[in-house]
Amino acid sequence: MFASCLRLRNSLAGNARHRLFRLMQDAEYRALKADLKALPAGSRGTRRGELTSRLAAVRKTYGLGSCYQFLQ
Repeated sequence: MFASCLRLRNSLAGNARHRLFRLMQDAEYRALKADLKALPAGSRGTRRGELTSRLAAVRKTYGLGSCYQFLQ
């Protein structure tokens, strides 16, 4: 029983690592992260909200939008 649970956990962790690696290699994601980092700290404008929503959309395409989406 323990061995099968361990294999399942390792499989899920490997899958998550693979998705995360692909996300980090995505040019659009990297450009959006750089734009977000370039904004002044503490700024709460529409630009920050737009960037974060676009980042969330890119994460969602890689299956990293939420825990429930990841398990599908």
